[in-house]
Amino acid sequence: MKIALDVLGGDYAPKAVIEGVLEAKKTLSSDCSIVLLGPQETIESQFANLGGDISLFEVINCPQIIEMAENPTKAVQHKPDSGIVTGMKMVATGQADVICSAGNTGAMMVASMFILKPIKGVIRPVIAGFFPKLKGDYGTIID
Repeated sequence: MKIALDVLGGDYAPKAVIEGVLEAKKTLSSDCSIVLLGPQETIESQFANLGGDISLFEVINCPQIIEMAENPTKAVQHKPDSGIVTGMKMVATGQADVICSAGNTGAMMVASMFILKPIKGVIRPVIAGFFPKLKGDYGTIID
C-alpha cells in the first residue's frame, strides 16, 4: 500500500505530522510506503531537526498550501501544486492507494469530487466518525 500524506495538514504541522510518520514507519509492514507531500525544504528541515531518516520516504515537492480558512473550491482550482490536490491526483492515477490530510476538510471533499469523481449513484462524499460505546463496540456517526 502506498499512502500519500499532506504534511501541512492539522494542528502543529508539519512537526507533529513528521513525528507521527517516523513512529508509524516503525510498525508498518515492508510493503507499505509513505509519500510525503509538502514544501520540500520544510520537510527536509523537519527531518533534520527531528533526526529522522528521510531516505525511508518518498518526498514530492508541493509548494502551494491550502489554508484552513480558504474557500475549498477556489483553493482546489487555484492551487494545483498543493499536497491535497497532488495526493488526490496520485490516487486518481493509481500512483497512491490513499491520500491522508488533517488539513482543510472542505478542500479534501471538493478535490475528491472533482479529481476522483463520485462512485455511480453517490451524490456526495460523507465524513464518518467512530466512537466507543459503553458495551465495548463502536458506533459510527456520519455527517
